[in-house]
Amino acid sequence: MVARYASIAAALAAGATALSVPRDESSSGSTPGVLSLPVYQDIRLHPLEKLRRRAVSDTDVPVINVTSTTYLIELDIGTPGQDTKVALDTGSSELWVNPNCQKAGSTQQAQSCRANGQYDPDNSRTSVVYQNTGRIKYGKGEVALQYVADNITLPGSDIDLSQVIFGYATDSVDLNRGILGLSFGENKNNTGYPTVVEEMKAQNVIESLTMGIALGTKDEPTGSGLISFGGVDTKKFSGNLHSAPILGPQNGESLWRYWVQLDSIALSKSGSSKTTYSNSQFPVFFDTGATLSYFPSAVVDSLGSDLGGRLDSSVNMYVVPCSTSGTIDFTFGDFTLQVPISEFIWEVSDNACVLGADKASDGSYLLGDSFLRSAYVVFDQETPALHFAPYVNCGTNLQKIPLGANAAAKFSGECSASNSSSGSGNNKNAAGRASVSSLWPVAGALMAVQVFMSFL
Repeated sequence: MVARYASIAAALAAGATALSVPRDESSSGSTPGVLSLPVYQDIRLHPLEKLRRRAVSDTDVPVINVTSTTYLIELDIGTPGQDTKVALDTGSSELWVNPNCQKAGSTQQAQSCRANGQYDPDNSRTSVVYQNTGRIKYGKGEVALQYVADNITLPGSDIDLSQVIFGYATDSVDLNRGILGLSFGENKNNTGYPTVVEEMKAQNVIESLTMGIALGTKDEPTGSGLISFGGVDTKKFSGNLHSAPILGPQNGESLWRYWVQLDSIALSKSGSSKTTYSNSQFPVFFDTGATLSYFPSAVVDSLGSDLGGRLDSSVNMYVVPCSTSGTIDFTFGDFTLQVPISEFIWEVSDNACVLGADKASDGSYLLGDSFLRSAYVVFDQETPALHFAPYVNCGTNLQKIPLGANAAAKFSGECSASNSSSGSGNNKNAAGRASVSSLWPVAGALMAVQVFMSFL
């Protein structure tokens, strides 16, 4: 991996404006282990009629996140460090910063944008600016990028990643924060340069390409969430971690994402019998950059109706009672994760809630934050697999995940399940199960591929 990085850097060097000496391999490493950072909730409440749905092809970015909620971490970029906040996104692969705050979309979003901080390579002694550019178009907004390499320091630690390649926006529209992509990089998607997580491994900060993510529930204070690069926090979940194999590219795409097989969705309302929905068996990918989850139309209609909701024609989403109790149950093989309805619905004003699921007609079905708030998930690029269990927060106990297939699966949660969304089943490791062939309609390649190609 380091050798590939060197060849890319050499190819780009002729088009770079060097503001510092090149990366020093001998001084960039640290003891392999775990790097954990707090995850912050940035919540904005909006009237229902102002919600904007994603375009069908937009599965790489926050869905309603630019106008409601994003999960952020802080980075110090450059020398001296320039603080900036970026959104965690397991649906894309690249890090970029510096949205154009004047075009953020609204006065409130512009203020939020400025509060997230900006990075200026001219103010860093260790930056290298490349001529290479890229552009990412989203269902809501787009960004034009210039590529740069610079040092990144992780706040609260003495870890300094040397000469990491990322994009900084030369212009953007309707985006008020940068994004830290956490999906597959060179190891599967041939991005043309190492991602931030791949750099952590290459520079000996972590041992394995794994990330344990706890977003935290809606009621927990911001900063309660945690991302553990290269490790697992056994005090953020209960029971055993269920393992599901990554299925590989779906829907005619060439990109690898965190696709796994979902076997059923059911509704368990208090005082009612359990309802399991037909046509709820399909591949889904886990996406922290999506506020909502996306299912087939029939499943969304059934959920909305059974929860006593009404379809709001202005946004084509279900308005549901905010006080509904019970769980929405997601089954993966022999494991079921029960998500409280209170976590799966989304409050958009003091007296309006919407179902945390929307319709996807292109087969790009995903589990977003409405699901992930109730799960602790280890994103394992080594196996590759997802390992997940019911989220519970009973403290912190970080454990390093060693190299090896399904190495994360050996860890068990230390928390009691009494106050959590609960998982059932015997938690057999399912990572050896054969991948299911894609039967879903073919979707066009996502615009993020254009950014990868700018480095090839």
